[in-house]
Amino acid sequence: MLGRARPWAPWILLLAAALLAAGLLKSWGEGKLRNTIETEAARYGLVAHVEGVRLGLFPPLLLKDLSLQRGRLALRAESVALSLRLGAGGIPVLRLAIGPGGAALPGGLRVEVEPTVWEVARRTGASSATLKEPVEGLIVSYFAERKRTNIRLDHLRVSSVARLLVNDVPTVDLGAVDGEVSVGPAKPGEITGDGRVAAAGVAVAGTIVLAGTLDDPRLGLDLRVERVDLARLLATSGLGLPAGAADLGTVALQARFTGRLSDPSSFVVNHRLDFVPPRTPVPAVERLKTDFIHEVELPDGTRRAIEVSPSSLDFIPLGEVPPLFVRALLLAEDAGFFGHRGLDLSEVPVALATDWARGSAARGASTLTQQLAKNLFLSREKSLGRKLQELALTLLLESALGKNRILEIYLNIIEWGPGIYGLRPAARHYFGKEPRDLSVKEMAFLVALIPGPIKYQRSLAGGELSPGFEPLVTHLLSKLRSVEAITDEEYEQAREEKLVFRRPEMPGP
Repeated sequence: MLGRARPWAPWILLLAAALLAAGLLKSWGEGKLRNTIETEAARYGLVAHVEGVRLGLFPPLLLKDLSLQRGRLALRAESVALSLRLGAGGIPVLRLAIGPGGAALPGGLRVEVEPTVWEVARRTGASSATLKEPVEGLIVSYFAERKRTNIRLDHLRVSSVARLLVNDVPTVDLGAVDGEVSVGPAKPGEITGDGRVAAAGVAVAGTIVLAGTLDDPRLGLDLRVERVDLARLLATSGLGLPAGAADLGTVALQARFTGRLSDPSSFVVNHRLDFVPPRTPVPAVERLKTDFIHEVELPDGTRRAIEVSPSSLDFIPLGEVPPLFVRALLLAEDAGFFGHRGLDLSEVPVALATDWARGSAARGASTLTQQLAKNLFLSREKSLGRKLQELALTLLLESALGKNRILEIYLNIIEWGPGIYGLRPAARHYFGKEPRDLSVKEMAFLVALIPGPIKYQRSLAGGELSPGFEPLVTHLLSKLRSVEAITDEEYEQAREEKLVFRRPEMPGP
């Protein structure tokens, strides 16, 4: 019995050989596919990486941990699964299931994307990708003859699909978005886009031109923001209004930006901002026209009242502030202060271009009035929602108070160190002087301290300026000399002056 031949043995051997061949073919196909993806990506200047490729029955193709990178631009997806079905008229429809992922962009921008399911259909001369899950309302179409891509949004709840973060801070949810955008090449080396998008009561239309290389693009942007009701915008975005305010006025904007992202100084900005104040004054802003009490929260959680009034021994009227101090302040914080209406759009592309060049958020574009709005009304929380509130409040402050009063309030409430608020207390604390008696370098020091009054305390712990902080003061002195606010002799004397602090130890409340 043991020696008898088994008639089914050859079939077992044949099946084993077939399975082995299928396994080898599958392994070869998966490796070939990975190489194809990486090779095709390289043709477009992209570095692709696929952690795993699987061919099977369901799904027929699965990619694991797919990433694409070019310079500081990086895209990633945990998984990409492809399958086929027949649609209407027997047209093959590709079903694309993309796992969670995102994109890292220059300038501190990041996009986080939820798992999505798309259906991709191809017709003569065109193909389209339709979002099916987690929500509908987005169709991306590509027209081969014109090499142009159209993006159509139909009441799309963007926050259900993706989140945009700026320096790791989520942007505000603008609700449902409608609009259409068209992007494609206009001529060799140039990409153009145009469209109109509306959300949360704001309609934005514009055109964009990108020329040059991805690493050094030249940008031309025309932007039109149709008239916006600020109170409605904040309410729709789930943001609070100032106490007692029902109307915040309306604003419209037209702007054109041109320049190279790698060269912030190349940007030319032309803009027109139209603000119509509210019919009824906002009480929270109106009270600032006369004497008022401003409360601040100290590091230990207690609160302090700052009296912005001539009756306070700490108050300094604008007329008693040395003109050179004002000049230094505006040079450092807001050179266009007396020329703008609270928002200096010419600084925005410069800030963005600087961040693009450095690959991170390094420069802000807040005006002095915006800084005042934050100090008077808003928390230290960083979010796009707070930025919308700040912009609305800035326009209200400018229309109600005027430049001199804004400057006077600013100088009396901003922080100059732990528990130190206002110019007069700061001059007394650091130098034991009144503001009128400050030297040129002492003024430059106090202005240079404004962006980081707490973190810069470490630079003073030894009783003199640290090697890291001294260049900030010297740079401001150079600016004052360049605009002839001080003479060459005053500049040299200030550079040689050794600052003597009244209290070298860390100040406290």
